[in-house]
Amino acid sequence: MKDESRDKLTPDKARELLQKEQREKQLKCQVEIQAILDKYGMQIQGFATIPANQVSIAPLRNDT
Repeated sequence: MKDESRDKLTPDKARELLQKEQREKQLKCQVEIQAILDKYGMQIQGFATIPANQVSIAPLRNDT
């Protein structure tokens, strides 16, 4: 007996399901990480290093 729901699974639907699953995993992970940080009274601080040859100086934009 064939699984009819599998026959109706399009690439777009499969992509949507995988993205939904990924978002759910990310949220669960965030909650668990935050709980551990709270337990120890810690926080995550991030920083980035950008090579000087990848930085450009541009004039301010006036969007008003």
